[in-house]
Amino acid sequence: MDIAHHQATEDLKNIEKWYTKMSLSINFSKTTYMTLSINQSGQPIESNIEVYNSTTHTYHTITKTTKSKYLGVIVDQHIKWKEHIDHIRNKLRHLTYIFSNLRRICSMNHLRQLYFGLAQSIIQYCLVAWGGTYQNIIEPLRRSLNILLRVILKKDRYFHSNDLYQIFNVPTLNDIYTYKITFFSLKHSHNWILTDQTYNTRNSNPQDNNNETFH
Repeated sequence: MDIAHHQATEDLKNIEKWYTKMSLSINFSKTTYMTLSINQSGQPIESNIEVYNSTTHTYHTITKTTKSKYLGVIVDQHIKWKEHIDHIRNKLRHLTYIFSNLRRICSMNHLRQLYFGLAQSIIQYCLVAWGGTYQNIIEPLRRSLNILLRVILKKDRYFHSNDLYQIFNVPTLNDIYTYKITFFSLKHSHNWILTDQTYNTRNSNPQDNNNETFH
């Protein structure tokens, strides 16, 4: 971790020099850094990074954060996407109130169009990145979506959730994710590189040393 901290400090020095050379400046008041790990035990001891500002000839402290929002997506230090999913759920709660009023004046066809524009557009944004997270993390989002559909269709809590999507003729969260990940894979299939597998695995054929794998 000390090596990584030292390397990060050196990289930031070079970045700051490049900014100065290009007559630009880093907004240190809005700059933080984040370390990624599967769990908390993989996180380093919190340590600030000091960067020298060659323009003002002063040192600036860059603090460590546990999450960061980039292009509307909240990335957390364990890449579990809980904060981002909670953010989406809050938006759906707001939409639930809006649709509870819209259903009184809009036809079902108009409500469906509004659902695609207001709700599904939020759900599917960058879904390829966070849609494959743990089920216990994404399940609350699925429940929030079910609640929204029950409000739109005026169904009680005991109405089966699968029937909600069939009646309203909209895809489930799993359906949207499957479509998005399939479309993404096909679109970028030319980037998949075939390499020779030079190590033995349990499923490899001992008589075939020219197994191919995707990377």
